[in-house]
Amino acid sequence: MKISFNPYQPQFKSSSSFYTTETGKEIGTFTWFFRNDLPWESFTKYQLEHFKNKENVNIIQFGASDGTEAYTYIISLIEHSPEEAEKFFPIKSYDIKDTMVKIAKNGYIHIYPGDEIQMDSKGIGWKKYFKRPEIEPRQYYTTALYSAKPKLKNRVDFMQGDMFELLPKIQDNSNTIIMCRNCLGYFPEKIEQFIQTAAQVLKKDSLFVIGLLEQDEAFLEDVFRKNNFQKVMQNVFKKL
Repeated sequence: MKISFNPYQPQFKSSSSFYTTETGKEIGTFTWFFRNDLPWESFTKYQLEHFKNKENVNIIQFGASDGTEAYTYIISLIEHSPEEAEKFFPIKSYDIKDTMVKIAKNGYIHIYPGDEIQMDSKGIGWKKYFKRPEIEPRQYYTTALYSAKPKLKNRVDFMQGDMFELLPKIQDNSNTIIMCRNCLGYFPEKIEQFIQTAAQVLKKDSLFVIGLLEQDEAFLEDVFRKNNFQKVMQNVFKKL
């Protein structure tokens, strides 16, 4: 499926699209704000405490999609501790699909009613992070098109890249968080090797975070344990 993009007539919807790789594998781009396969509040508090003695924290996200997850991450950190959060930015957010990267860099994003309810329930004044374009956008179903404000866009770098090529090149100083959520699960034949490589790259106390798609792989926790990772909460593993 070819994904084209016009900011006022978007073909991409963050929770309903697929694209096909050169090898014929279909990759879903399903995503939404504050996905409940990660306890965001607990995770945010844990990071702030866990890395409190680090001058900076290196967040690397694979499977960037339209930027929803990176923006969720930024909002969660800022809402909890604006000053401490700054050492976590900018997030380095990669997607293998250059079209996805262009969409994310553009800053336009669909916000669903469910997203609004989710953020409202957390006491997040989400409109301080997003604005409606001056030209009324075309709406698809019940979604509304917004653009991310600079306080979000300036705290993430969207880049094109293959996670299998990028992982071995990571330079860690016990201050890295790898976000590999709901993308690694599309490559079950490569999961174990990917985690083994992560174990070689990451130093003590760095984190590896997965999503529901990977969580469903029953053998995964054993793979993490064999590679010296400890589960610290749902879908979050710490290098020992």
